[in-house]
Amino acid sequence: MKLKFVLLSLILSLMGQIGRADPMAVHGMFVFGERDTYLSHLPMFHAPHDYQVILKVSFQSSHTNHIYQRLNHTTDSTFTLVPQPMDLTEVIAGTKTSFTADLYDGHFERGGKKLGSLVVDIEKIIVAAKLDADRVHPEDTRFIAFGERGEYFVAHLIDGKPSFDFIANSNQPIIFDNFSGCRTRICKPEDQGPFRDLVLDSTLPVVISQPATSQTSEVPANNSRIGANPATTSYGYFVDLQDVIYVEEEELSH
Repeated sequence: MKLKFVLLSLILSLMGQIGRADPMAVHGMFVFGERDTYLSHLPMFHAPHDYQVILKVSFQSSHTNHIYQRLNHTTDSTFTLVPQPMDLTEVIAGTKTSFTADLYDGHFERGGKKLGSLVVDIEKIIVAAKLDADRVHPEDTRFIAFGERGEYFVAHLIDGKPSFDFIANSNQPIIFDNFSGCRTRICKPEDQGPFRDLVLDSTLPVVISQPATSQTSEVPANNSRIGANPATTSYGYFVDLQDVIYVEEEELSH
């Protein structure tokens, strides 16, 4: 009987190890957005942090969330989030849809002030990709555009090493179509009729027309104007960058 119990415990243990793709770890995240809230995992090229993940989320009502909402709308603070240890692949797979985290005013590893804890509910996965440390960063730097309700962002798609993490505000995108010559502004201001709640289809290629108008010194060299090539792309989004809200090169340089 004892032997059966030991064998059963061993089998359950092995099943748990097989079921978990990555070990439990702390995955710091950058928090951004005013109308909606987004999280961007702070990636590195080594396990278990070798994932680019951008999530649309909501914070459950709490004292910490009330503090965050007030600071986010009245200050220029940067916010980061430190979830309790978890397997990030469960978030990517959709089997983990909420988690508890500590919220910081500032970067949690660079002098940020802890505001408290809150519960995060995941509403949508914007980007989820495993990074390849053996792949050389391609010359064709790619970006993704996302957002809704008049608030839009552009993020650099990390593909190969060395690379950089980059998120900026963008204007309301214009769709381009090289076959028809169409140049249509598809996302109108919120006060202009039925387009106010349009969700940006982030699967289309993105062409960036100009560098950000502020903090351009923080944009990695030779990358502020690079997007999908309109000469070889038949359709996609044409955007102007506005404020750069996050840049990190050091963590993705090795």
